[in-house]
Amino acid sequence: MSPSDNSSFTPAQGDWVRSARLGRTGQVVKVDRDRCVAEVQFGSMVSEIAFRDLSPSDDVSSDAARARAGGFRGPTPEVDTKLDLHGLRVEEALEVLDKFLDSAIVNELEHVKIVHGHGTGKLRSAVREFLQDHPQVRGSRFGAAWEGSLAVTIVDLGRRD
Repeated sequence: MSPSDNSSFTPAQGDWVRSARLGRTGQVVKVDRDRCVAEVQFGSMVSEIAFRDLSPSDDVSSDAARARAGGFRGPTPEVDTKLDLHGLRVEEALEVLDKFLDSAIVNELEHVKIVHGHGTGKLRSAVREFLQDHPQVRGSRFGAAWEGSLAVTIVDLGRRD
């Protein structure tokens, strides 16, 4: 069942669910039926996820098992610290960036590298504006010369003080 076919699924507290947006399995902590959102525990992180982005999960072998064992222990091997947005339109790029940041945050990464290229500067500006408003982005800067200069944005992750 895909997330778009999932309009009738309403999770209950204690259910194990899969977030299509985060690509993670977690346990429902709290349900708000009026807003159609659930607070889901992914290891040590709790995220508010719309019902439409959740599906029931019986997969307790990976993420869920780690959550039961006391949470995530830092980055997993499949987590990349670099995202290349070349060739994407702004709208597509921001959607991919949002998912990438969610994964980086769940995996407790401190820094990530976003490659947007030089181009017209439209994508670079949109990425920088998106990062300014993101609650889990502590700061960002253009890359140093050896990191890719103005074609790259380095992002520091973590709650803002």
